[in-house]
Amino acid sequence: MVKKAAWPGLATYNQCAFDLLKNINLNSKMISEASALLVVDRLTESQAVTAWLNMFKQDVDIWMQAVCSDSRK
Repeated sequence: MVKKAAWPGLATYNQCAFDLLKNINLNSKMISEASALLVVDRLTESQAVTAWLNMFKQDVDIWMQAVCSDSRK
């Protein structure tokens, strides 16, 4: 199980980061793919991040909607 955690003052310090954290919803496939990219495919962390983001682009785009718009920075 993966749990999200944040510093209690994050919303005050950086609302954009707080909103993004609230939007992220990892499922078991996402977690297992992240592990497989590193362990099975033996990608570097940077390569694995890029591959994972490409695999789950639609989900990441949804998480990013209405987060950190220019008016909220």
